[in-house]
Amino acid sequence: MLFRHLFSILLTGAISLHLVEGYTTYCKCQCDEKNYSIYELQEGETCKVCNADFCIDKNENLCHQKTIEESRRAITTLCFQRESTRDKLVVYGFLTIIATLLVFIIARRYL
Repeated sequence: MLFRHLFSILLTGAISLHLVEGYTTYCKCQCDEKNYSIYELQEGETCKVCNADFCIDKNENLCHQKTIEESRRAITTLCFQRESTRDKLVVYGFLTIIATLLVFIIARRYL
């Protein structure tokens, strides 16, 4: 009985940790202050692909009334992730506290 409870706690923790690991990376393409687009990078793509050519491939009209060569010079890019290390620490800390409390409650019944 104790083994089944511990196994379910560990399984829940493993699933939760896997969900936390899913960082999503984005590329922000900006031609001027008001004209920008944000694109989600596909799994396996790194920030190295977030450049002017990537932005032009996604949206040729990002820089209105400019040639492609002028657009390459005018586009600024920013690669970022929505999640932060602090968010990850908060989630891991919460899961650790919950798992510890559950183990304590289950173990207390059998002691």
